[in-house]
Amino acid sequence: MPPIQKRLARVGIAKQTAQGENVASPAYSFGVLGGQVLSAEIEQENEEVTSDSRAVVGQNRLAVTPGADFTMRAYPKSLGLLLYLALGAKSVTGPVGAVYSHVFTMAQALPYCTVFGFGAGEHTKVRDAMVDSFELSWDEAGPLELALTLLGCDLELGLAPWTATTHDRDAGGKFRAAGGTFKLDAASNVPATAKVRAGAFRVPNALEVSRLSHSVKPSDLISSQVELGMGLTIRPDNMAEWRKIITGSAAGTAITDVPVFGSFETKFVLDANTDLTIASSRVAYMCDFPESDPSGGPVDLELEGLISEPATGAEVTVTLRNDVPSY
Repeated sequence: MPPIQKRLARVGIAKQTAQGENVASPAYSFGVLGGQVLSAEIEQENEEVTSDSRAVVGQNRLAVTPGADFTMRAYPKSLGLLLYLALGAKSVTGPVGAVYSHVFTMAQALPYCTVFGFGAGEHTKVRDAMVDSFELSWDEAGPLELALTLLGCDLELGLAPWTATTHDRDAGGKFRAAGGTFKLDAASNVPATAKVRAGAFRVPNALEVSRLSHSVKPSDLISSQVELGMGLTIRPDNMAEWRKIITGSAAGTAITDVPVFGSFETKFVLDANTDLTIASSRVAYMCDFPESDPSGGPVDLELEGLISEPATGAEVTVTLRNDVPSY
């Protein structure tokens, strides 16, 4: 028989209405840029007892955590479901013509989902899963890249080939930085157009695996404190944004005693009816003063923003416009 072909791989995703629901097929599927469409982390330890041999006597299996860890493109249909799974809350308005506007914000709890995998010739399923980490990034004018890590409570192997309701692929379009608009302000809630050349929006849900004595499999997954982040690399004309972080204003000359909060808004446009906007009005930025270089070249400032809870409204708002009625 020929070797296993590693190019042949797909991931499918379906939301569960509750823990324990057995979903038959995914709502969306897509190819990946790399990673594992199925993972199974095994924790074992040596049995530390004496013997008449210097070899290990045996081992104890303590835990097995199934999941998936991969990177993909940001396709306009499946991205909505992935944003919902990562943040936890959604609303929709429309249609206006044939366009629906989906708004995703943080919720106190995350939805469960089922992750379908096809890779190395295996059709698999991870049940009762949650998004552990979500990172949407871009570099210069290139396409967006989405890195996802999911953890689950159980897995199934040897499935029959599955088919998704919608298979997202390049032919349907993907989000790119080119044609987008990028705004930030390091010291106010009114962002202004900035010379952004790269960035990343991060949702680290920091899932804690809950285990009980009856099984090595997780019994549940619980999200811890979430440090929402937005990193932006800018190529500025001056050091105003850095000075705002240190002093509180673009013209400041002394270190401020209090934290400084800013804002951002990034928008990625696929076409007239399909776009993605990520925005927050309370972001604490950090940024190092740039290093000097004898060879010369432009200065880049790397702003790392921690999104904080505002007095009112959502911590972050992600708006996706497309032709999908609901998620």
